[in-house]
Amino acid sequence: MLGDVLSLSLASSRGYLMPYDGKDVFYPGGQPLTAGTTFRQPVLARTLELIASQGAKAFYTGEVGDSMVAAMTRGGGIISAEDLRRYT
Repeated sequence: MLGDVLSLSLASSRGYLMPYDGKDVFYPGGQPLTAGTTFRQPVLARTLELIASQGAKAFYTGEVGDSMVAAMTRGGGIISAEDLRRYT
């Protein structure tokens, strides 16, 4: 369950975090999660499952990396699939 401190932090950080992909997790329906809310992150759970089952391949050249590059592209970031592929 979501605690008071995180709930207050989300409420005060709303303007900063709303433009990013996490807004749907932390601000469902555009409102910050409140204390006592059961907090789930199914996308994070899927990411960890993929890394656990496929190892580094999932992160650098697989679904996790593809998702990260797509988020970077949407947000104006600079990490590319080639960057991940070349990382050692």
